[in-house]
Amino acid sequence: MADASARPEGGKGRVVMCVLGAPGAGKTSQCKTAAEQLGYAHLCVGQLLKLERESGSSDSSEIAACMKAGTLVPTPTVLRVLQRHLEQSTGPVLLDGFPRVVDQMDKLSQMGDVQSVLFLDCKETVLRERMDKTDCDDEVALIAQFTDYCLPVLDLYDKQGLVQVIDASASPEDVQSSIQSKLKALTSDSGVASPAPEPA
Repeated sequence: MADASARPEGGKGRVVMCVLGAPGAGKTSQCKTAAEQLGYAHLCVGQLLKLERESGSSDSSEIAACMKAGTLVPTPTVLRVLQRHLEQSTGPVLLDGFPRVVDQMDKLSQMGDVQSVLFLDCKETVLRERMDKTDCDDEVALIAQFTDYCLPVLDLYDKQGLVQVIDASASPEDVQSSIQSKLKALTSDSGVASPAPEPA
């Protein structure tokens, strides 16, 4: 059985579990907790892009402009940032908020083995209530952006039998329990060595 702590060469052998959901669904906080407790590497694409924006790199001005305008960062730019962090990660990856659009799916398949997609499905009324508390400028537009771009991604993954739906309108504790249960089952079913949790 392969050593899950080993860093794979390129995308070969890199186990990826995607976590998708609309803004306000709780992806990042839930992924952070699950990754810490189950020993996954957690990569939040939104956070990575924000860090890149502040880094002063060659991509930072483009990322800043897109974020200011409320538009999606172009796929080639996102992929450059993500690839670098994937190469630095070890073990299976909990990929938070990616792929966001259909044309990113093939690229991701070259960067790792997507074994499952967890969809944090949340009622729009709950999403808007949560986003109101974060001083979001236009929660309706952000939810619409997710509907337009990311739902087609979920539809395609669903046709491949990869989507697992989690009710993200439930309490944070219940959502976390569902995520961990599904990840443990997926790891067991796939035959991948269970990742080792980080030492306390």
